[in-house]
Amino acid sequence: MKLRVPTEPPAPPPPPPRREADLRPYQIQDLADHIPEIRKVAAGTDVRFLFRVILAEGSLQPSPEVIEKLNRLLKEIDERLEVR
Repeated sequence: MKLRVPTEPPAPPPPPPRREADLRPYQIQDLADHIPEIRKVAAGTDVRFLFRVILAEGSLQPSPEVIEKLNRLLKEIDERLEVR
């Protein structure tokens, strides 16, 4: 029996499926409502959601006090969530 040693390294695996969407607060609430079903459908896979918080795009800048209050609330969810 002869064994062949590959001459090139194996190809890297394909990137995981992902999709981006610009969600409004009510849509994030809808997403939260569907998390149990999403976890059930995707059982055995590592499902993660990436979030970016954007303030004041196309509107008035929030005051430093508003940003401080928002950051306190966001940090209750995860320390990495912070607006600057």
